[in-house]
Parts: sequence; structure tokens; C-alpha cells
Amino acid sequence: MRGTAPQPNRCSVRGSRTAGRRIAAVCCAACLGTALAGQSTDEWWVSFASRESATAQPPVLSVRGKDGFAIDLLPTADAPLLSYLGARPFGHLRELPVGLGDKNRSLLQFALPARLQQSGIAHAELRLAMKLGAKPPRRPITLAVHPVEQAWRESTVCWNRQPPFSARPLASAQVAARAGVVRIELTELVEAWRSGARANHGILLRDANARPGALLADALPARLLRTVPWTGDVRGAFRQANVTGKPVLTCVRGAYDAKAEDPAEQMLQAIAFCDPEVIAVVRREFVPLRLAYAPTAYTAGRAARPDPLTPIGTRSTSLKALALCVSTPSGELVSSLENIGTFDPRLVLAFLRHSLRRAGRAVKIPERSPERIDQGLAAMHSGAFDTARKILDAVAGQSPPTTRDAEARYWLGCVEIAAGQGTRGTATLMELHERHKTSPWAVKAAVRLAWPDRIEAAEPLRQLPPPLPEAARSTELALRSIDAARGPALDFLLAAQRADGSWPSEAGMYRAAITALAAKALEVSLPHCAAERRARVDGATTRAAAWIEREMRDALPEEANTFGTTYLLDYALTRFGRMRDDRAKALVTRAIDLVEKAQCPNGGWSYSRQFGTGWRGGFGGWPTTTLGRTHSVNTGPALLMLAAAKAGGFPIDAKRMERGVDALMRMRMAAGAYTYTFPVPLNFRRPAQSIARGPVCEQALWACGRVDKDDLNTALSTFLQHHSGLRRAKKIDASWSTPDNYSCYFYTFAYYHAAAAARAAGGEVGKQVLAAVRAELLATAEIDGTWVDFQQTGKPYGTAMALLALALTE
Repeated sequence: MRGTAPQPNRCSVRGSRTAGRRIAAVCCAACLGTALAGQSTDEWWVSFASRESATAQPPVLSVRGKDGFAIDLLPTADAPLLSYLGARPFGHLRELPVGLGDKNRSLLQFALPARLQQSGIAHAELRLAMKLGAKPPRRPITLAVHPVEQAWRESTVCWNRQPPFSARPLASAQVAARAGVVRIELTELVEAWRSGARANHGILLRDANARPGALLADALPARLLRTVPWTGDVRGAFRQANVTGKPVLTCVRGAYDAKAEDPAEQMLQAIAFCDPEVIAVVRREFVPLRLAYAPTAYTAGRAARPDPLTPIGTRSTSLKALALCVSTPSGELVSSLENIGTFDPRLVLAFLRHSLRRAGRAVKIPERSPERIDQGLAAMHSGAFDTARKILDAVAGQSPPTTRDAEARYWLGCVEIAAGQGTRGTATLMELHERHKTSPWAVKAAVRLAWPDRIEAAEPLRQLPPPLPEAARSTELALRSIDAARGPALDFLLAAQRADGSWPSEAGMYRAAITALAAKALEVSLPHCAAERRARVDGATTRAAAWIEREMRDALPEEANTFGTTYLLDYALTRFGRMRDDRAKALVTRAIDLVEKAQCPNGGWSYSRQFGTGWRGGFGGWPTTTLGRTHSVNTGPALLMLAAAKAGGFPIDAKRMERGVDALMRMRMAAGAYTYTFPVPLNFRRPAQSIARGPVCEQALWACGRVDKDDLNTALSTFLQHHSGLRRAKKIDASWSTPDNYSCYFYTFAYYHAAAAARAAGGEVGKQVLAAVRAELLATAEIDGTWVDFQQTGKPYGTAMALLALALTE
């Protein structure tokens, strides 16, 4: 996990162009605890020793036959399933986690010996050695045991490719928040295995009290691809196009594994291609096709041979995924909408109309007559949720149901959840899902229930600005000025804030950081707000401050994500600067404590102290080490925020500061050039490879008196020289695949910290950097007034970072 985003599937070690695509960011037992502990407080977890554990009793299935024969069986296979690292197998880990909210599950399999096959089963009991992290669940967790219905392999099974299992658990046990042995009777299940009544594919452990939509998530990827008849057969698609005369509509995603799902494409499918109007047009007028290409084809200009996009009339080196392309039956490209970051069905409809006209198949799409539901939607789009709820509730309650009953129920559930009525909204969506099983609105309801963090910010309830011009090639639209950017961005952040005061993030471990950044963006924007918006912003900052106070109170320095604590301190200093009261002061003091205590023994900071001290390497190209692992990208911002707190009059531990400065100096290769990892290995050390972290690291050392302004200006000059390369990976690749090893989530992180360093440095170079930051961010805003560089951190993060960076350029 680097920059400001988690790195679930790949990371880089040596700085080569290919290493970054081979190594996972969280790949060993030392990392697992950090990844799990880094989740937000609504995702706490317990774990059990696996068969690989060297320090605790592995799982045991104790079985006694009716003939008196008894045996303790060890697993023949076990594996954790982590939702937020869904494409990664973890069968080698020493822990089997089960998380609240069904974020983590675990698989176990036992082989029954021949002796037990000869008699009935008198008793069978599963024994699990439970361990707790430093943040155990506040409530007992009910552990459910589900029979698995298909074979699986320990070496390859993962969340995205987990075997199907029985929806009804055959056993459960309430697990208290304390270490010890958990015992669960499984006599009925083991007897079914013995008799052949049920195939023995093992069991799955999960939280029985997970949100209602948790079990819907397993089938969602396949359901999303059935609303429109997508095919992956290129030849078949073009044969059909030649027979029917229809153009081919291709959805192109960037993926190293063509079998893996792309979260951005899933949101496009859930939001645009579950819209009845879009579905009708695609089914009637197009032959739909899905293709994937390795992101390095675009980011590094290295296409596969043959290029998978040649049949649709384009090249993977020039088309930036996520994209929609329309081609003639002969394979000539008609039009494309690429670099998609906004998924509104109106944008897709506009693109489809434009494409049909260019293909000579102009078709009039009939407009619907206004109905009562449209009044409710108009109220929702304007933010009048109470009015919207009343109208939508009335429409959903009509007898007989209207033709748009499912649509009314969907938006009613969304409005209820947004208004803080989560239980009621969930029930509304569940009822829709059961009542209208075959409707695309039921699929959308399943997405809202199963992936709320992913879809909430991607499908805002407030109305977006007008659609893009039909001939647009991207969902990004250049803005004229910061004033033109600020209003829509603030409105988005206000609309995306949850009722509890936080902002959603698919990467739950980064919710604290994202909430702190969004809250700070609102704080610094207050002076620019007119009275009506100012009141809304002020209320939002108050709610955010309350959530942040709770989050910081419960956080543990050992486990807390360092990006989170660093940006919490950044926010707390801003809040204190405006409020100047004891409550804001206490927030700063607590944030300082969290940052200081997360410092690792070598003086640097890592993703968390637990990660930094527990790292051992020894897999996937990482060298084995007993020295732990820290990062310049964590150390620079942490030091800078502590220096800012010290300058603001807050007491800082001088020895910690000195050790931190010394560590960062050892990471420094030259002015603005820093190894990413330290002390083992040293990597990505060239100045051009360091532009995302170079300015903030140099600014931190300058603020601490260890380098001079010339060094800071050197880092800023290097940023100026190379920053245009950051855009290449934006939204497409979380690997370090560009020529200078940039990842998508470097983008807004780099521009925010470059702007802060330039503002501090002043002078001609500083002015040039601020101008470049302003021009770049105004050129890459989404049509809905947001910014996004990585789907997993989402639009609240990207928008907050961009607003903060732009504010620094004024």
C-alpha cells in the first residue's frame, strides 16, 4: 500500500518495470494482521490459528464413530478469504480471520479416514484456537459454519474465486471477545459427509450477523453481466454484427488477469447498464462485447501480440481503459468514450446516440411521459430527501403497482439510508430484491446492499451537471477556473458524507484519512462559500469532527494506519486554527500522540507500526530481513505534520523528531530523490521516480532545518520536469507500470503535496509549480465536478485532495 491508496494485488521491489506486477502488497502473515487491523472500527475481526501456525494449536475436527473409534483430524487445507484483497490467494497464512460485516471469511477442509466410513458418526466437534488483535470486537461475534458445495484449492482460492456454499449455516456459535478455544458441534454435517448425502468440500466460516446484503455479493459479478448480453467471444460478436447489421459495443477494461473483475467496470455495469433505457438501447441496437488488456499496454506502451483491441479498430497503446467503443461490423472504430470515471447512465445514453448517428443508424429514443415518481426523483436530485421520501413511498405503495414500482423502491431505499434511516432503507432494498427478482433494479439493490462503500460515492443521489457533449472522448471536462471547480466539488462532498459524519471508501482502512481530508477541504473552503452553502459546510464539518473524535479515541497507535493518523493531524491543526477552543486543541494533542507512537524503531514510519516492525519479507522477490520496513512516503508527511504542530506551539517529543529526521536523511539519495522502502531493499531511487513523495519529504527536512531551500527547489524542479507522466496511470493501473514507475494513486497525492511544498518555498520555481498544479487539476475534473485517481479510494478522496491542492494555488 503506497502513496495514499491500498495496493491490493501488486507492488514493486526493485524498481524494474515488471517487478511491480508480480508482488502483492499484503502477502504474508506479518502483513495480514496489519491489513485487518487497519480496517475501520466497524470491521473488527477475530482469527483462528491455521494449519500453518507454528505457535498455536491448528484447527481440529474431533470425531467419534458409533463403534467407539475416535480420532482428531487436522485440516488437509485451509485458507482465508479477504474481500478487500479479493484477487489474492492467502492459503499459506498462519491465521484464519472472520470479520464483522462479513469482510473476511475462512475455509477449512478435513478428510475422513476409511475407518469412519464403516460406521455412523456418534459425535463430531470442531475446535478452533481463537486469538484477538489489540482491537477485539466490542460485541460477541456469531460464527456461522456453512457447508461448501464445490471443490477448491488452497493455493488458488481467494475472495473473488471462492467456492459456492450453502446459504443456510448448519451450525453456529457465539464467540466472546476473548482468546481461547471455540467448540462447534458438527455431527450432522460430518455424518452427511460419511454417508454421501453431502459431498465433502469442507466448511466456510463467516459472521452470521453480517449485513443483509453480504451473501448477495458472491453472485453479483455474474448478475451484473446479465442485464446486457455481454460476450467475450470476439469472432462470435462480429459474426452476429455482420448478420444483423448492428454495430458492436465493446466495454474495454484494464486487467492483468482477464478473468479478474475490474471494480470500475462493475460500477459502470451497476449504474449505467442496469438503467432500463440503456439496457433497451443496447439490446435493440448493438452487439455487446467485453475485452480486457494489460494496463502496461497503455501506461508503458507495450502492447500484447496480437493486440486484443485490433478487431474493434483501435490499439491498447492509445485507448485508455475504462472505455466504451463502437465499431462497424467490419471492425472499423466509429467512436469511443475512454478514461471513464463517471458512470451516469445519461452520459452513456448520449454516447450511444452519438455513436448510432455516426454509424448511420440514427434512432429516436422515445422520451417517457412525466409520472408522479419523477417529482420524487426531482426532489431527491435537489437534496430535498424528506419530500423525495414521501413521494417515492407513496408511489411504491400503490396498488396495483406501477410499471416503475421497482425503480421507486430502489431510490426510496437509497434516500432512507442517506437520511440516516439505515435499517429502514436496508429493509426497503431487501423487499425490492425479493419482490422484483428479475428486474435490473433488483441487481442495483443487491449492489447497494453488498457493496455500499463502493457505490455510494459513485452514484450520488443529487443531480449531476448536464451530460457531456455527445462527441466527448472522456468523462473528464476541463474547468475554466478554481471558482468554477469549487462549487460542484463542495456539493459532491456534502452529498457524499454519511449520516455518521464520515465519507465512504471501498478501502475501509483509509476511511479515517479520507474523512480527515474531506473535512479539511470543507474547512479551507468556508471563506469562499455563500451563506446557504456555508451553513451546509459548517454543519458537515461539525459532523465530521464528531466522527473523527470517536475514531481517534478508539485508535491504537500500534495498529493505526499512518496515512490516517497523519492526515488526522493535518486536519486537526486546521480545525484548531479556526475554532481555537479546548475541544479542537485536544484533537491536535491526540493526533500528535497517535503519529508519534506509530514511529518504528529505526526512526521512520511505515503503513503502520505493526506492519513496519512485523515485516520479514522472504517471498515474491522481497529479501528476507529482520530489520522491519519503513517508507519515505509515510515518513515525510508524518514528520512534516509534527513539525507543523511544533510550529503551532504544541509540545513534540524532540528525540522522536530527531530520530525521524535521521531516518529520512538515510532514505534520501539526493535532493528530491528517496528510496521508497527502507532499510531493505532500497528501491525507486531516481529523482524522476520520486516526484510524488520527493517534494513532501524535502519540505519535511527543510521544516526541520536539515536541508536548505535550494534542495527544496531542486525537488520542485524535478516535479515540474516529470509531473505530466503522472496522468498516464490515473484511473487505470495500481501497479508501478509507467516508465518512471508511477501508480494511479500517486496522482492527487503528488499534486497536493507539491502544491504545499511550492507554497512554502515561494519564489519563481514555487510559482511555476503552483501554476502547473492548477492547470493540471482543472484539466482533469470529472463531468460531475469530482476528481478520482483510484476506484478503491474513490471520489471523496480524489475530490478532497484536488480541492486542497487548488486552494494552495490561489
